Amino acid sequence: MSLRPSRRLVYRPCVPTAARTLPPDVSCVPAARRFVTETLVAWDVHDPTWTAVQLVSELATNCTLHARTDFTIEITHEGDVV
Repeated sequence: MSLRPSRRLVYRPCVPTAARTLPPDVSCVPAARRFVTETLVAWDVHDPTWTAVQLVSELATNCTLHARTDFTIEITHEGDVV
């Protein structure tokens, strides 16, 4: 009996995904917020937009001020989940 969790490849056709990589510059934080807003509006997802923008804003700020590394924002929309 194996105690390792099984790894299965899950194929999810037609799951919208968008990603953008930004440099560690404070001026990129508004760009990160715009990317999230524009992507969710394009996907006709309006309910979680404010929350998603706030989360990305906080994380993008942390990346630019503390990590000082490029960061990638990836959004996936599947069913009712973003």
